[in-house]
Amino acid sequence: MSELKQPNTELICKYINSTKDFSKFDFKLMNEALKAFDSSLERELFFKRESTKVPDPDCCELTMSIMCILLRKNGIDVKGYEGRYIYLSGENIDVIETDTANSFISLYKGALMQNVPNYFQLCDKYNITGSFTSEYEKIYAHRDEFSLKGYDDTLLTQFEEFANLTHSIGNFVLGPKGFNTKDPKAKGKIMMRDWKQFDRMDIFLEKVANRQTYNSWETWYEKNCFSTYTNYFYSNIVNYPETDIVNLKESTIINLGNENLAERIRLINTIILSRGKQMVEDLIEIL
Repeated sequence: MSELKQPNTELICKYINSTKDFSKFDFKLMNEALKAFDSSLERELFFKRESTKVPDPDCCELTMSIMCILLRKNGIDVKGYEGRYIYLSGENIDVIETDTANSFISLYKGALMQNVPNYFQLCDKYNITGSFTSEYEKIYAHRDEFSLKGYDDTLLTQFEEFANLTHSIGNFVLGPKGFNTKDPKAKGKIMMRDWKQFDRMDIFLEKVANRQTYNSWETWYEKNCFSTYTNYFYSNIVNYPETDIVNLKESTIINLGNENLAERIRLINTIILSRGKQMVEDLIEIL
């Protein structure tokens, strides 16, 4: 393995000092190809197209630097990072990785399915078969038709906020290496064919607590719940007696629900903003 990269504190300071509200800053705006988009929704759809080939904000230098700095601030011995992987010392898991907490496109697809009367006819018309990559390409190309506008403008406004927050600091999460991969027990693989269930942090944490992933993952999240800001996904935290270790089984996860999509997006946005505000405050305290 090559020499590990170290966090770039100058880069962090640059963006925190030059951005009006860093907790709401869309990291995609760092890329020249995406700066021109005034619409956060169009920016998100354009970003995910295979043909765009824009680097993933989940693992850019700014994101990885921030995560390393915050982990160190919260008592975790960080050696450095490479790509999206952060290398640790003194932990039961020595490599962790980054991801976003909740999938944007699966929810947006679900909203289109529920609100656009001719959604499936449009899919047939443009030969959209289910591939996320091709759907991004084609939904973006025909975004005037694949749109909530005129059907549910309130929900559209919430999605515009979510699109802007998807790659903001409060939506970046950490987990053991493999939680963001093709592993069948990973966050993105649990119930992956159902848009209501796909790539949700609340469902993933529930699986971890119920020992439906790996024991080492449960141990890591219990020990590092607060140091990774995972506590923001819970409405109530219960510790094991006389310890700082969280009892995930007895703690209460904020359930995003399935039936009311508008409420689900509202909750997601609220969690992102609350979590992001704390992370920014901690960064400012350190830097």
